[in-house]
Amino acid sequence: FCDFIKTKTNVTVLRNPRAEADDLIARWIDKHPDMDHVIISTDKDLNQLITPRVKQYNGVAETTLTHEGWFDSKTGKPVIDKKLKAPKPAPDTEWLIFEKAMRGDPSDNIFSAYPGVRTKGSKNKHMEQSYVEQVGRPRW
Repeated sequence: FCDFIKTKTNVTVLRNPRAEADDLIARWIDKHPDMDHVIISTDKDLNQLITPRVKQYNGVAETTLTHEGWFDSKTGKPVIDKKLKAPKPAPDTEWLIFEKAMRGDPSDNIFSAYPGVRTKGSKNKHMEQSYVEQVGRPRW
């Protein structure tokens, strides 16, 4: 499969036995900021990499995430958010990074900077206030 990808497409194949795929992808994008990138993955952690030059295709949901929002890969139409009943917006990448730093992520070996912080309910005010102090008022 890798030989086919390397010889028959213009896809870049990255391999490193000591690094996780999401780390390789993030580094590649960082080192090639003037190129357009399409990440093919269902990993929501990669949503934080979305910029005008970076998209993420989810082959399971058949959606593409861009800096403008979520789109149906078959029709090209915006994905409608069930709660908002409006086009699903692109994630706030600054918020995603801040939230991961505050809450941590055991699956990625990231410890919480603020143990016990929550993202829902009235206890979220502490995290939101810290975010506002760091990067400004959230867009939501």
